[in-house]
Amino acid sequence: MLYNQRIMNSSRLLRLPRPVGRVGAAFVLGPALVLSAFSGLAGGQGTAAAQAPSPCALLTTDDIQPIAPNVSIPAGVPSSIEAAASSSCLYAWGEGVGRVKLDVRVADASRMFPGSAPDAIKQRLQSAVVPETADTLVPDVGEGAVFKAASPMLVQATAYLKDRILQVRLDGYDALANKDQVIRLMKSAASKL
Repeated sequence: MLYNQRIMNSSRLLRLPRPVGRVGAAFVLGPALVLSAFSGLAGGQGTAAAQAPSPCALLTTDDIQPIAPNVSIPAGVPSSIEAAASSSCLYAWGEGVGRVKLDVRVADASRMFPGSAPDAIKQRLQSAVVPETADTLVPDVGEGAVFKAASPMLVQATAYLKDRILQVRLDGYDALANKDQVIRLMKSAASKL
């Protein structure tokens, strides 16, 4: 009996937190995409796509400047998870409650959605849009693109194109007010991918 309780309690550690309302539901997609990338690695699934440009090469600080016109935005800091065919570039500025982070991430779609056909990936992206919220489909970007708002301080634009997932995430005070800028940045990055 004690053994069964330990198993039940340990399985709770592996669960993702349940989303609460519109705010929590909005960003289930991002972590789920990253976690599914690792699940494909365990089974040896996925194929290596042609090397994508570094996410830091997809946007310049001049591209990002309209989000924070009175602040000097430092160069992005690259990072990658080679085994997951995922890389990112983090731009951060401000201090304390005024801290803002913009993350540009590119990942291999076949690793994020192992065994999924392109139409299924597009459908999963589109189905993440919650009606009657700031969420929206973004036309004319790859095979499919969406904008999602987890809260007024955390928003993300995601596109599926050229067998890759491109994400531009803005985390900071009043991020939702920059919805159009985040979509513009995602479109700009997508044009260089």
